Amino acid sequence: MRLIIAATALAGFCALLVQTNAQAQSSARCSNLYNQVNAAVAQRDRAALVRLLGLPAAQQCEPEAQTARAALSRLTSPLPLPPVLPPVAPPVRVSPPPLPVVRADPAAEEAAAWSIAQDADGIGGYNAYLRRYPNGPNASRARQRIAALTPPVSPPTSPPRIASLDARNTPANTRAPLVADPSSLPDFALFRECENCPEMVALPGGTFLMGDDASDQSGEKPARDVRLSAFAVGRFEVTRGEYAAFVAATGRKDQQVTGDTYCTWRSPGFNQSDRDPATCVNVADAEAYATWLSQRTGKTYRLLTEAQWEYVARGNTSGRWSFGDGESQLGTYAWFASNSGSRTQPVGGKRANPFGLFDVHGNVWEWTRDCWNDSYNGAPSDGSAWTTGDCSRRVLRGGSWNSYPQFLRSAYRNRNNPTIRYIIGGFRLARTL
Repeated sequence: MRLIIAATALAGFCALLVQTNAQAQSSARCSNLYNQVNAAVAQRDRAALVRLLGLPAAQQCEPEAQTARAALSRLTSPLPLPPVLPPVAPPVRVSPPPLPVVRADPAAEEAAAWSIAQDADGIGGYNAYLRRYPNGPNASRARQRIAALTPPVSPPTSPPRIASLDARNTPANTRAPLVADPSSLPDFALFRECENCPEMVALPGGTFLMGDDASDQSGEKPARDVRLSAFAVGRFEVTRGEYAAFVAATGRKDQQVTGDTYCTWRSPGFNQSDRDPATCVNVADAEAYATWLSQRTGKTYRLLTEAQWEYVARGNTSGRWSFGDGESQLGTYAWFASNSGSRTQPVGGKRANPFGLFDVHGNVWEWTRDCWNDSYNGAPSDGSAWTTGDCSRRVLRGGSWNSYPQFLRSAYRNRNNPTIRYIIGGFRLARTL
């Protein structure tokens, strides 16, 4: 019984405590709402009053809510209109008295402009003065100063003349200079276009008598005039060293010694230096070398035509050889059967012909671009290649190290299968200018 009484008393106490706390919290909320309503009224903040009336506390705190509603009603009532004031007359604008006109002194202005130009002492300042006073008292002095300050104009300079060597009086052991644009070179100038390119001679065009009507060889007749344009020609026959550079650069394979290949350029059957003429090469080998050189330089290299070959071999002479008709002098100009030692010899070892070309007689036969024809009847007269006739045989000119004198004559013509590689065959190049 005592326990029941005690529990009942404790429950009543707890209920009283909860009720007391709730009342305290409600009082605090109403007090807080009261303060916020008074602040909004003081600031005439309608939006704040609307927000406060929407709070839950406004439902519990009626006096504060009523205060907020009354204040909101006052703030939303229309304001009284301001009284109508009588119109005010616009102010009378009084124009200021005109400023006195100051007449400038032209002489003083000109003097000031001249003083400014002199102080600057530059072309621009004097030009500015002249634009204002083209006929002023100091105009002539301004122009004199401009002339004095203007740097002199250098006269146009001529392009530097390319230093050149004349092939006709240059020793064989003097190398041709590297020249970027041989088209500006004088006639008979030496040049080369890369370090291991063949040395070339720039030749003038001209007309010459090709063939020999006094010969006992029908292939050299009838003699006729041929006109050629300017071109360049190899100073020497293409050397073994130059051909080796081509093989190394292109990877061209050596042919086996079989069929028309009796030897290879590496193994001709006798010792050679890099200055000996390349031999054991056929027309395809020579043309492949010319194509490679053309691609390397951007210029057109090729085999000589037969007319070009005889033109350069004669060198403006009409005798049996380029030095005349005296066979006794042949050993001074050529390697042939009597003095070669049965092998090729380094190019440039004998005297040059009148065009400054070496070994046009002897050392190795030189392939040309022409097909074989038994006479000159119907041959081109403009120096171009004769590409009709017996093209299974290609013309060779000049004789070789094992030839007899009559085969080294300027007019003598030989022919062979263009595929043959033999120890007496080589080539010389031409270049278009």
